[in-house]
Amino acid sequence: MKKLLTPALLLLAVVAFSQGSYTTQNNKTANWETASIWTKQFSWMVAAPPGPANVGGSYTVNIYGVITRNGNLTISGSAVLNVYDTLIIKGNLTISSGEGVSVHSGGVLIVLGNLTSTSSGGNKLDNNGNVVVTGEFSHSGGEIDTHNRIYSFDTTPTFGWGSSINGVNYNGNNTNGMANQLKTKANLASNNPSLSNYVNTLLGVMPIKLISFTGTLDNNVVSLNWVTGKEEGFDHFEIERASAELVFEKIAEVAGMGFNTDDEHAYAITDEHAQNGTNYYRLKSVDLDGSFEYSSIVSVVVEVEKAISVYPNPSNGDFVNVASTFEVSDNTTVMIFNEGGVLLQKTQVTEREVRIDFTRHLSSGVYILKYTSPEYTQVVRLFVK
Repeated sequence: MKKLLTPALLLLAVVAFSQGSYTTQNNKTANWETASIWTKQFSWMVAAPPGPANVGGSYTVNIYGVITRNGNLTISGSAVLNVYDTLIIKGNLTISSGEGVSVHSGGVLIVLGNLTSTSSGGNKLDNNGNVVVTGEFSHSGGEIDTHNRIYSFDTTPTFGWGSSINGVNYNGNNTNGMANQLKTKANLASNNPSLSNYVNTLLGVMPIKLISFTGTLDNNVVSLNWVTGKEEGFDHFEIERASAELVFEKIAEVAGMGFNTDDEHAYAITDEHAQNGTNYYRLKSVDLDGSFEYSSIVSVVVEVEKAISVYPNPSNGDFVNVASTFEVSDNTTVMIFNEGGVLLQKTQVTEREVRIDFTRHLSSGVYILKYTSPEYTQVVRLFVK
């Protein structure tokens, strides 16, 4: 006859399998060390948060809200750290657990110190959110999955035997290949400007203090104005513009007024080539060491009556320039007709301002230039000297 487990033995079996979980309050901004933010799965649990710098055994820690660990943190044994929201570690993170750390979709892990993965196997770090490590990056065992969003500020990360990133295994001489699986500080600034600015704020190394950044419209010319209250190790601004697709392009560069100053400085430029519709602008502040950060985005709406201009008119018979006040659509053409309505030339147009070279020299006289797009058509009399 089989013996059944008593309730006490059953409880011990459950405890042996899992020592329970600690979960922070959702939508709460607090320090790791604050006992009141933690909910324990079992009342007898004492050996994990709050407080200890080493979460060991087989405990599970679930992070919701914005939690700051003021000091080092080690995940050891078979413990698991789940980051569902934001965890900021103001110190070093050591992962020796075979289960390791999981950053879930939408989660953010920021380590303002070193990240060290020790030689035991298992999944050390599985990232489906964003991970930023500002100190040294050392990985000597187990698997790391980056999903292209682990950003390491360390330009010379180190790796050891038994370590793997995204399936790339360390073989003794492929350090660069493994390092390429990590994204850089510059990648962070480009891919996720808001997170980059947040990390720079935590580090206190922002090259400038931007007091204001505004854009205004006057006679279809956009004026951009900004004021700084601090410039430290700063070099220059790059002004970028985008249309509705939010693909930014550099349109101007302005030198900083001082490498190190706490005085207020005002800057201004104008954009005389703003596009019809909504124009988006941002500042890229570039430090002397090449690091950079982005400002918030400002938008300016330009409402220009659609029109084209043709010049020189009269033409010399060899070419003419055509410029539009609006963005060019697909299937936009410029056609040249003689006075009798015979089509002489048809040219595809892909830019707002183009030079149309005539396929043959036009003799003196009057011609018709027809600009046609899916949204707009205009006819202009073209004179040739």
